[in-house]
Amino acid sequence: MTTRDRALLAACDLAVEEGSQAITLDRVAARAGISKGGLLHHFRSKESLMRGMLERKLGEWEECVEAIASTGFSYPVAYVEATFSQKSDDDAKENALGAVFVAAVASDPALAEYLRERFDRFHARLVAAGVDPVRARLIQRTVDGLFVAEALGAARPTPEEADGLRADLLSLLRPREDVLLAALFRHALAESEKEDGPGR
Repeated sequence: MTTRDRALLAACDLAVEEGSQAITLDRVAARAGISKGGLLHHFRSKESLMRGMLERKLGEWEECVEAIASTGFSYPVAYVEATFSQKSDDDAKENALGAVFVAAVASDPALAEYLRERFDRFHARLVAAGVDPVRARLIQRTVDGLFVAEALGAARPTPEEADGLRADLLSLLRPREDVLLAALFRHALAESEKEDGPGR
């Protein structure tokens, strides 16, 4: 394990055990068993360390998506499947770490901007793969919402609910022609209602 990875792992452990206030450069260096100078070589501040932690978490997510896609699924399908296939040996630890990220993003504009850029990249990949932009945003917001809800302590969906959510999200990955047909239908319906007039 590299010095950088040891530092990130130590920071994550401290965050889970004591909250984000425990993440100081001195404590992370001591927990990782490295010198403060060695830590500063990779992370010049607590903010850069928090960004490194978030990058690491998002990197794990992207690896999961790519691993599923490598088995023959399209990127959009892999994106949805990864949401429900990631398992943790310690859900409480993952939720605690998620809560730290939510708090950090809420208080650090630079970190929030970084996260927005990453989310925009995910959205762009979904659209590039043929998903309607509005549907892509809906899928993305649902995935984001599941993560934030669990981080804030909300109950995880039951297996039956998770299956239903997965099926609903996958159903949104139909060709754009379906969206156009639905829009034309809504337009035709609106025009018909105008012709009928109110109260008829």
